[in-house]
Amino acid sequence: SDRALDLLCLGRAGVDLYAHQEGVALEAVESFWKSVGGSAANVATGAARLGLRTAMISVVSGDGFGRYVRDFLSNNGVDVRSVKVDASGALNSLALTEVRPDNCKVIIYRRDAADLHLTPQDIDPHQVASARALLVTGTALSASPSRDASLYAMTLARTAGTSVVLDMDYRPYGWTNTAQASVYLQVACAMADVVIGNREEFDVLDLQDSASGAGAPRLLEGSTRIVLVKD
Repeated sequence: SDRALDLLCLGRAGVDLYAHQEGVALEAVESFWKSVGGSAANVATGAARLGLRTAMISVVSGDGFGRYVRDFLSNNGVDVRSVKVDASGALNSLALTEVRPDNCKVIIYRRDAADLHLTPQDIDPHQVASARALLVTGTALSASPSRDASLYAMTLARTAGTSVVLDMDYRPYGWTNTAQASVYLQVACAMADVVIGNREEFDVLDLQDSASGAGAPRLLEGSTRIVLVKD
């Protein structure tokens, strides 16, 4: 109750374009509607809408899409003071998706995405210490300097008594290979009080019996207190 923030979210904040025409393949779509996407941004928005004092740590592109993301988050009650604007020319991630019930295809553009330009210098130790919980999503660990910033923020949180939540959010296209993802996700899991993942993501951690959910308790042998296995 003595902390200024309930939740501080670190990770990707991009733009999603959803097909207006339902039930058709992407090549037949004629128009799209725009929204903010990215797991960390989605959690921050949802939490703020539920009344939590929420802030976001990320990097957006220095263009109209970047301004749109910051405005969207701010208008939904998310503190965006730590959403930096990239000056190198890196672009926001962009997802284009069909809207149909089966075999729905999504195309995601994330080459040198702006959110992966987050650096340790962008992390404010005072802000981390002011939050009850820090949420880090796994895509932020897929490349440096964002990886370094994420692990630094988690270290600061543990020192400050801020609960650390890791949503593994494994996206194969963002990693060099599965082995690399396994190594860094295991490092992050060891620093997290709460770990969230689906069965595929626990498989990446090499928890062989995760299909039954029985592998998750292995994380509880360390500092992790809660493991959530999503179906």
